Amino acid sequence: MSGIYVVDASIAIKLYIPEVHSAEAIRFFSDGHELIVPEFMLAEFGNIVWKKATLLGELTEAEAKTIVDAVRELPLGYYYTSGLLTDALQNCAEDQANGL
Repeated sequence: MSGIYVVDASIAIKLYIPEVHSAEAIRFFSDGHELIVPEFMLAEFGNIVWKKATLLGELTEAEAKTIVDAVRELPLGYYYTSGLLTDALQNCAEDQANGL
């Protein structure tokens, strides 16, 4: 069943680098769902690729560039979270007032 889903960098990276549940991620992206991401997802994704290329040595520089270029082509809707800041602050204040 199709729907609207929020995905993050930890799911998107599985499309390009074999990891646990990569097959499920590939199938999920292929199922015709409407996928939205927070605007900072690309920064998180880039950080994962950078770590795998520079710190872990799992990717060459060329592979990292190819992956970063490819993720920009995914049919994702970007959701800008800056408008949620005031609401998030209010929710935190309410939680604190309620002892949570």
